Amino acid sequence: MINLNAWNAVQPFPLVQQNAACVAGRIQSPSIPYNRRSTELIRHANDGTMDVDTVVAKINDLYVSNDLAPKDLCDFYLLYFTPADLKEREFQYYWPDANRTNDETITRDRIREFIAEHENRGIRM
Repeated sequence: MINLNAWNAVQPFPLVQQNAACVAGRIQSPSIPYNRRSTELIRHANDGTMDVDTVVAKINDLYVSNDLAPKDLCDFYLLYFTPADLKEREFQYYWPDANRTNDETITRDRIREFIAEHENRGIRM
């Protein structure tokens, strides 16, 4: 696990580098059982029974409360911060090529990709 206090002290742009590492899958997370709650939330976002922004916020909370694990929730952690940055400025450092016109589409696409990936691994969504 990365000690963010030490990371922030050494790196000039820690958040950008941490996010790049997360997207590239280089941050190692402890092996924990698949989080049933996250699959329920993602399913609700996909079928429209819950607001996508609410689901992403809840998944972000799960991810952070589990010390940035499981790794497959990292994308939702990054997508949680993207809209807030885009409200303040034209760019963000969390998701490649996300902007004010496509951030919601990117999040919905990632939800669908997540479901497909997990169904292919035999995890019922």
